[in-house]
Amino acid sequence: LWGTLLIVVISILFIIIALKYWRSRQKKTRLKANIDEMQKKINAMQNIDNELYDLDQQVEKAKRKQASLLLKRADLQEIPSTWTEVEDALVEVNPHDEEYWDIHDKLRESMGTAWISKLWRVQNMSLWTYYSFHKDRLTRNGINHNERLVWHGTSSLDPSIIYNDQQDGFMMQFSNKGLWGRGIYFADESVYSDKYSYKPPTSDMPLTAGRCEGEEDEREMFLAKLLVGNMIFIDRDESPEKASECRKLTVPPTDASTGLKYNTVRGETSGSQVWIVYENGRAYPDYVVRYYKGRRDINRTLYKTRNEATRSKKRKQKSSSPKSSPKSSSHKSDPIVDVEQGLSS
Repeated sequence: LWGTLLIVVISILFIIIALKYWRSRQKKTRLKANIDEMQKKINAMQNIDNELYDLDQQVEKAKRKQASLLLKRADLQEIPSTWTEVEDALVEVNPHDEEYWDIHDKLRESMGTAWISKLWRVQNMSLWTYYSFHKDRLTRNGINHNERLVWHGTSSLDPSIIYNDQQDGFMMQFSNKGLWGRGIYFADESVYSDKYSYKPPTSDMPLTAGRCEGEEDEREMFLAKLLVGNMIFIDRDESPEKASECRKLTVPPTDASTGLKYNTVRGETSGSQVWIVYENGRAYPDYVVRYYKGRRDINRTLYKTRNEATRSKKRKQKSSSPKSSPKSSSHKSDPIVDVEQGLSS
């Protein structure tokens, strides 16, 4: 009996030991499998990291090559005749210049009570080169670039973010979804863009890069050059379905006659034509226009008309030109007074 019991106990112990050994082997097998799987993942990630590093190097090389090509292109391309010798600058336009009054007249086409208080020309060679590249690309593809002067308000975005940029200028990344989808919107009428104009900082706020502080009633917006190219007019008021379709746009529709997408979408809203582009580089921020509405303030807007400015310029040129001394004179000439400076609207 005792012998049988001993055999049973030994058998049970053997089974327990064998079970523990089997479980240990199973754990080791699973651990080895996990380690092998982890090693495979580590090797795969290392391969991916190596490829990403190679791609980063290629991207950096491409960027350097792009910058070099853009510089070469900049040396060959024409720049606007109004630019000064300083290529990268925000240049204030003098109210004696015809350039100033051309923009003044365009501003007042739809805002008859608006007056320019400050006008700056944007001279950004990088942006101009990028814009010129898109202009030539349209021409090479047999497309009339159809360049237009249009208005653009930046709402709460400081215009300096756009005119100081060295790559894109007007960017889709800053765009919100509008009536014709998510794009960059430009208007024919200044009164339309006035609704989206930027309020420059006043004396109680930090100064804006490249521009002086503004008055409480002043606003700013861009007068931009836009390459319209091939465009399609879409009447979003045609039906609720068409309006819903327009709001979903992220690229222009396809031209059935060519199989290619249109360059620009045109629409009408609030009494103004609007143009919407869905890519960077097709617009150049030509001028930053600071203005106010209402009665003319002679401290901010020196001249009421182009003629006044022209007459004042001629008098100043005449007074500063060399004069021959008279043979006999018992008195000095009276100083020339710029009477227009005292005029009000």
